[in-house]
Amino acid sequence: MTAYVGVCPRRGVAVRGVIAVDHVPAALRREWSRDGFYPDADLYTLFEDHARANPSRAAVVDDTGTVTYAELAGATRRMANQLADAGIRPGDVVAVQLPNSWQTCAAQLAVAAAGAVCLTYPMTAWEWESEELLGRSGAAAAVVPASSAGVDLPGMLAGLRGRLPALRRVFAVGGAARAGAAPLDPLTGSDRWRRLDIDPDGPACILASSGTEALPKLVLYSHNAMAGGRGNFFAAFGTGGMRCWILVPLASGLGSNGVCSVLARHGATLVLAASFSPDRTAEAIGERCPTHLVGVPAMLRLLLASPALDGADTSSLRVVILGGASAPESLLHAVEARLGCRCVLDYGSADGVNCHPLLDDPPRKRYSTVGRPRPALCAIRVVDDEGRDQPPGEPGEIWARGPMSPLGYCNSPELDARYRTADGWLKTGDVGVLDAEGYLVVVGRTKDVVIRGGQTISPAEVEGLIMGHPGVLVAACVGVPDELLGERVCACVVTRPGAPPPDLEGLRAFLLEAGLDRHRLPERLEVLPELPVNASGKVVKRRLLALLLGGGTSPADRGNGGGAS
Repeated sequence: MTAYVGVCPRRGVAVRGVIAVDHVPAALRREWSRDGFYPDADLYTLFEDHARANPSRAAVVDDTGTVTYAELAGATRRMANQLADAGIRPGDVVAVQLPNSWQTCAAQLAVAAAGAVCLTYPMTAWEWESEELLGRSGAAAAVVPASSAGVDLPGMLAGLRGRLPALRRVFAVGGAARAGAAPLDPLTGSDRWRRLDIDPDGPACILASSGTEALPKLVLYSHNAMAGGRGNFFAAFGTGGMRCWILVPLASGLGSNGVCSVLARHGATLVLAASFSPDRTAEAIGERCPTHLVGVPAMLRLLLASPALDGADTSSLRVVILGGASAPESLLHAVEARLGCRCVLDYGSADGVNCHPLLDDPPRKRYSTVGRPRPALCAIRVVDDEGRDQPPGEPGEIWARGPMSPLGYCNSPELDARYRTADGWLKTGDVGVLDAEGYLVVVGRTKDVVIRGGQTISPAEVEGLIMGHPGVLVAACVGVPDELLGERVCACVVTRPGAPPPDLEGLRAFLLEAGLDRHRLPERLEVLPELPVNASGKVVKRRLLALLLGGGTSPADRGNGGGAS
């Protein structure tokens, strides 16, 4: 094991804010490097090399226009100088809470250039969530917008400094200096920067996991695991001429591929919007010409339902990548039919697992599985309660370990002990099956279950079938308390525009015809205008349950709720 406490052993880079133990054997990390799965360079060096090789290439296309690699590199160096001048040193944790934009990319790259560790978290985090994330990570600095929807984020964080002893500096992007916060300006100051000697196996990023039941876990990644392991993700979908539109926040696990993979690893073009709107996305596809579209299933359902998509030019699209949640086969077929490109469902999380179909996989496998494990990403095991490998066709908990494996959970040895084995395998908490050909089918989560009269019901199975109903746009199932049976399944649905809402009996009949066992049928139906989601677009089931039980949570309440995949 390699301990990242105080000093990185390979090159003596001080680690001042994070404590982590890499449970993956060092010899295995070196083997992945020899196999070409790791670039053995830090994120900033990889990005700067692309900028020097292709300075006029479009780096980021966002709501303000196009920024070239040369322009983004200059902005990155200016921000890195400002961070260093303010006392940010290698190993410091710098939290970045910014909406999707080229400035966000520059800020994340500037943190990497300074040898610091970048914690990204979404704009929807409230004051108590920000305090929790910054406190647990030991963040020395925070970078936020000068203003956001009328909220004074710099002032709010400056007010927290009394309760966050590690927080030394607050930076505001897009505004002048103010009490308690200094400006971080990508357009002013020196753009001369001397590269630091940064350990590629040392800490680079902290991702907030996308759990929907509790506060997010903070997952610490090395440069190699981000640029290599996670950067290998897009390689399977063709990176030549790639213009990748990431619809989810860059602060999410899925969105983190924007900087580490699209920019730093592959030197391609990243397309962004400050927030997701199905109508604006449909209108802009023809103008921005994305080749890859990355989002969660709920976003694509809304996009396909948008009237603005009628007549839109989608000819540039090669592939749509769905992640962050399960999706029925019907959605994959609908995406391909409407957008005229391949659609794949990616199984992954910020905790360090990824598996997805390949574009040339047989259609029956591409639609009904999440593909075969790729050595460049991670190996997959399906194990029983004793950690023994299950034979093909038998369900068990999914374990993962590979080039994308993180160092561990930031400042949380108790989480490492709970979710990681001594030799680096991640216990995902997901239930899966490996078929005879090695393809993985994700059945559900070990925790996301409903116990009805002693019988265990997987909400994911019921949700997948409900979303095949012609009148349903999105669906989520939760267990509601019941005095007699303990819990009963409640189906919560949002209907398609113009479609009549289903009634409970009609929905049950539909599910029976689709093959659902009678004892798994929903016994309550709620038709809602929208479902409560986190920043990544995942349904936050604890908030949905609070709504059903009269806890006062509104479906429009879009707080973090546990993180981002």
